Amino acid sequence: MPLKTQNKTGLITNLAVNIVVVVSLIVLLISIVGSYRPEIVMSGSMKPLLNEGDIVIAKKVGRDEIIRMGDIYTYQNPGVFGTVTHRCIRTEDEGGETVYVFKGDNNELEDEVRVKRSWIKYRLVRY
Repeated sequence: MPLKTQNKTGLITNLAVNIVVVVSLIVLLISIVGSYRPEIVMSGSMKPLLNEGDIVIAKKVGRDEIIRMGDIYTYQNPGVFGTVTHRCIRTEDEGGETVYVFKGDNNELEDEVRVKRSWIKYRLVRY
């Protein structure tokens, strides 16, 4: 391999490593600050907007924050392991309590579970 090609390859490799390090540090700093955290998209339920492996930034939802239809949230059903990140599509009244209906953009059906406000943990802010 000619010397010029080796130098270009090394330069590109160093640049790629530096970019990964800087992005990792930014993500770490955001998560340390407290109310923001990185999330890795684990399924294709939000395609084409979010793809498997995408890294998104989510902001912790405050207790008094209004849940907006059309926004994407991460919720945790206490009876199920893991979280779900889907779009809020509407509210319903369930025995005098407002519950939220979510759906993945790439899913034909809405999520079966009606989500209580206390289950909603994060809102996606960068994707």
